[in-house]
Amino acid sequence: MGLYVENDGDPTPEEHRTRIFESGFNTDSDGTVFGTATVGRIVRAHGWSISLADDPEASVRFEIRGVEFVDET
Repeated sequence: MGLYVENDGDPTPEEHRTRIFESGFNTDSDGTVFGTATVGRIVRAHGWSISLADDPEASVRFEIRGVEFVDET
């Protein structure tokens, strides 16, 4: 089971897709470079996996897999 987060902004250029989770990688000179690398570390710390999916309807779609949802109702 998993979840996804997608963005409808500018797409990630093909040449950057393999580096998007690297610490310090940034294509925006005004950015903080903490975003996707931090998310990747948090996801992996929980034993999940994250990937940048190919979705023609979204500019960026992150898929997180291995998440277990608990129904506490």
